[in-house]
Amino acid sequence: MHDFDDIPEREPEDGGDAERRPSRSQLKREAEAREKLGMKLSALPDSVLEELSLPVELLDSLKRIRTMRRGGGLRRERQRIGALMRKLDPAPIEALLARLESEKIASAKAFHHLEQWRQRLLNGDESAFLELANASNEDTVKEARKLVEHAEQELIHGQPPAASRALFRLLRDRLDIG
Repeated sequence: MHDFDDIPEREPEDGGDAERRPSRSQLKREAEAREKLGMKLSALPDSVLEELSLPVELLDSLKRIRTMRRGGGLRRERQRIGALMRKLDPAPIEALLARLESEKIASAKAFHHLEQWRQRLLNGDESAFLELANASNEDTVKEARKLVEHAEQELIHGQPPAASRALFRLLRDRLDIG
């Protein structure tokens, strides 16, 4: 049986800097995170990318990767984007992506709210018409009633729901939702 308490601990060869430096695994995780962040950027339209004032080389790579589908070239371009991203501060990019995501969520909520309101109007819910009168003006309510009547006729005759779509546009344009 050995008593390992007597064995002195080895000093790190670099004089103790190993505790302060990130491990290779940590560096690899960070590189992969930057690569993923770059891939999220590649999905954004050019007009949004211009807000970030990215280096031209990175912008070119982001545009180039959009046309690639698979293979070694795609893998190399992803790695190239990751390497270029490591030179940048990720905070403004992450803030932009967070803002875009919150705008997307708000837009979806507004859309669903309008959809529900339109459906209530199409179902003949008088309280929906009263809410519409409170939120807009009498002309909007009259136009909405007319569109609901047209939508009922389209449904009876098996026609496309043009009036229902027009009702949605009316609600979207005349009400301040989202």
